[in-house]
Amino acid sequence: VYTEAEYRAYIDEVCRGPVTHFFMCPNAMRCNIPATRFEPWWMALDDPEVPKRPSGGKARAMKELRDTGVNPYRIWAAKCREKGVSPWFSMRMNDIHDVHNPAYGGLSRFWRDHPEYRRVPGSADRNWANAAFDYAHKEVRDFHLSFVKDLCDGYDVDGVELDWMRFPYHLRAGHEAEDAHFMTEFIRTAHGFTVAASQRLGHKVKLGVRVPTDIEGAQAIGLDVLAWVREGLVDLIVPCNFFATVDFLLPYADWKARVGAIDPKVEILPGLDNGVVKEGGRGIRQNLTLPEYRGFADSLHAEGAPGIYIFNLFVTPRKDGVWDSLLTQGLSPAQIANRSRAYPTSYRENSVPNGRGFQVPVPLTQRQSVVFRAGSPAPSGATVAVRCAFNRTPEPNALASQVAFNGISPIGVEQESKAVWMPTNSASTASLRFTFPVQAFRAGQNRFEIGPAEDPSLVLRACETFVEVPEK
Repeated sequence: VYTEAEYRAYIDEVCRGPVTHFFMCPNAMRCNIPATRFEPWWMALDDPEVPKRPSGGKARAMKELRDTGVNPYRIWAAKCREKGVSPWFSMRMNDIHDVHNPAYGGLSRFWRDHPEYRRVPGSADRNWANAAFDYAHKEVRDFHLSFVKDLCDGYDVDGVELDWMRFPYHLRAGHEAEDAHFMTEFIRTAHGFTVAASQRLGHKVKLGVRVPTDIEGAQAIGLDVLAWVREGLVDLIVPCNFFATVDFLLPYADWKARVGAIDPKVEILPGLDNGVVKEGGRGIRQNLTLPEYRGFADSLHAEGAPGIYIFNLFVTPRKDGVWDSLLTQGLSPAQIANRSRAYPTSYRENSVPNGRGFQVPVPLTQRQSVVFRAGSPAPSGATVAVRCAFNRTPEPNALASQVAFNGISPIGVEQESKAVWMPTNSASTASLRFTFPVQAFRAGQNRFEIGPAEDPSLVLRACETFVEVPEK
């Protein structure tokens, strides 16, 4: 439990440099504040299914805050306003962490007592998605709407974001299209709460949504975002991945064109979690490096994105420099242009099957291409290289003759430890680094070509373009 001064100091730590907005999450399946119907975390202390511990634990800490009248969210919102940062709530709409563990204190009584409201009624196994609430039930919608109303009625914030990516399962599998109208109905009611809050506070309270990284992916889980825009229900859209991997080819231009054709006033802010999978759908997740954060931002600046929404930054280790660099320098085009940046292969987590954008793994029995976007060219004095991971060790020089970057041949090739840029326990066994003239790298779409290889069993498992700029 922290003091009010410590909560205020946290905003000074996080909301610095280029940070413009601060999103506060007040809930998972249970919430962290008093509520009308949602169940606060401290109710776990009286839950017969949760083991009682003599001291410690989140539930006791939350109860102590309640008893002492310390509300971190009011403190944070006020401190943000002092600093000129926009405070928002971000409500998790269907959190299902640890639903397989009946002793977990975060499981609400509403969820425990109503197994019939789950996507698969009665489910509580390690396939968490089956145990998520099914919003086709009016009782489920009303329960969650009560908390949206609590946030709108009880606090002074600039917006309330409905986070449909925690977790991205809200309707029965196979019924998403026919039941999507329930989700639109929910958004319509939530929008009414923000309108009332705007009138009460005398300033605009916006409604935001966090959704999959492409429009078709959102529609596939019953989130008809374009319908919400047509009705004038949302002010901010954050296309963002779920967890496993950042979408380095997030289609911002498509969002901008299709949403903008309906209502150009709607803000679209591309988002990312803190990890990436470089080897396709069965690869191993690894934390993003600072150059990879910059590469993502540069890729989105290439399509006109006005900023970047960073999710889960709080779990980033403080010792590797990512935390401080992001919060003090930011990810603007000016900050990125003359700094090192990386563009790994990744894919689209929550999309229709043919829209997930897998570029690897691919066999090198024929010529293969990997594409990525860049917002700015490589500066003079930079080194441009492409790292490739394989299922076996190729002969470097033989393969170099079968490689090109935007049609330009490499000026060097060498073996490189995969530990430099890949998980040590990945399925890839070898890594090569191809170096290219700096002028080969350009703003816009870039294409790396490789193959065919002499060894017909050789597979390209991952690829990352790296622009290395010497630190000044």
